[in-house]
Amino acid sequence: MLEAIATVLPFLLVAALAALVLWNLNLQARINSLSKRRRGIPSGNLEAYEKLAAIEQAVDQLRAACDRVDLRLRRALKCVGLVRFNSFADVGGAQSFALALLDEDGNGVVVSSLHGRSATRLYVKPVEAGRSSQVLSKEEQEAIDRALSKVGETQRDFPPEGAS
Repeated sequence: MLEAIATVLPFLLVAALAALVLWNLNLQARINSLSKRRRGIPSGNLEAYEKLAAIEQAVDQLRAACDRVDLRLRRALKCVGLVRFNSFADVGGAQSFALALLDEDGNGVVVSSLHGRSATRLYVKPVEAGRSSQVLSKEEQEAIDRALSKVGETQRDFPPEGAS
């Protein structure tokens, strides 16, 4: 009986070896297929994959920085309205003025200068959302309105969200 096993054993070993080789080839094919699907990077090119991962991380950092800059820009004083006028009948040349300095949300200040023969007075009033808690002159309100009319213009300076 030992002789029968000895004669069959090499065939069984060859069959087992052939099965292992086929299984190994199948696994290799699956690994290659998965590697090619992984963002088009050829299998075995780990350096390229690491560079791509570093680039993706840098892009994420740049997006976060852009978001911070956008927020700061939104709060920057960039909408300006100026009205010059004669505050007194005895003074000409429209040397008095109302100057509104606002951000995109209509927050900021309106500065007024009333120029007369004997004195010049300067006033500063806070503005929130296009309105002031203090009484405004018609020139101050006009300066604010002119500044607010430029809010849409400042937003056109930048590409729309998601544009590249």
